[in-house]
This record gives sequence, C-alpha cells and structure tokens, in this order.
Amino acid sequence: SLALEDFPGGGDGFELVSRFCYNNGRIPITIPTVSTLYCAAIYLGMTDKLSNCNLLQQAESFLEGLFYWGWGDVLVCLKSCETFFSFADSSGLVDKLITTLLAKIAQNSDISLLCSSNSSSSPSSPDNANVKPSSNRRLSRLSSSSASNHSGANNNSGSSNNHNINNKAWWFDDL
Repeated sequence: SLALEDFPGGGDGFELVSRFCYNNGRIPITIPTVSTLYCAAIYLGMTDKLSNCNLLQQAESFLEGLFYWGWGDVLVCLKSCETFFSFADSSGLVDKLITTLLAKIAQNSDISLLCSSNSSSSPSSPDNANVKPSSNRRLSRLSSSSASNHSGANNNSGSSNNHNINNKAWWFDDL
C-alpha cells in the first residue's frame, strides 16, 4: 500500500495520473474524476511547458463546460474535492464550482424573492443590531420567503402561489 498524504486524491489520484502517463497522455475525464485530475496536474506541474498533451490543459478544457453541467453534477464534482479541499480551494477550483452553483441558484430563483424586504429584518431592527448589512439582506430574503410560504399554506386561494415559491426554492433540498 502506498501512502500519499499530500497528493490530491491520495493513492486513487496517483493511480489516475499514472493511467494518464502510461496511456500516452490520454485518460477519460469524467465529472467524478476531473477535480482530482485537475488538482493532481497542478500539484505535479503537468503544464504545456512539459508537454503539448498535458493533463492540466485537458482538465481545464473539461471544466470549461462547467456552466452547462446539471446541478447534481456540480455537487458531485464539489464533493469529490472533500479529501483535498484545501488544495482545491487554493487552486481556485472550489471558487469555480461555488460560482457555478450560485449562478444556477440565481438563474432558477424568483426575482421577487430576491428583491422583497420585510420590516422585521430592517437594519434598524433590534434583532439585527449586531448583524452585518450583507447578512440583513440574506435575512430579509429568507424571512420574506418564509412569510410567503406560511401565508400561502394557510390560505386556499394562495396555494398556487405557495406551490410556485416552493418550486423556485428547489435547490434547498440538494444542499
């Protein structure tokens, strides 16, 4: 057994890179393996300075399609960074994945939920005296959507509105 504690992906990551090397610079890159291959390529310096057919370039090319991936695919890729998170974070990969998730959330969110405000979560509210302004905006969005959900649930005429709000917040369940 080979222990590679600092290597992104450990022994499994090393095996993937070995396959790449022994297969003349070709390896099938998939969503579950791209983060490991990307970070391992950075770790080993596998750039175009060493070879035109380099692992880093291939992993970056695969990641260019990130914004077209499904929600679950982005989460799978992010989850695969778990064992080498600090390396993935310092390489910028985690930022790319989080940015993609946020873009998907924004794309599928109802703009009225993002822009609405609630008087109970105003910056001058005693409950929010020690909360940063950016947190107040988040609290406002959450409390107004929560209030909308409760009012729709208690009113039969608002049931379609409640259903619409629940559809717009589909991504909460995945997180």
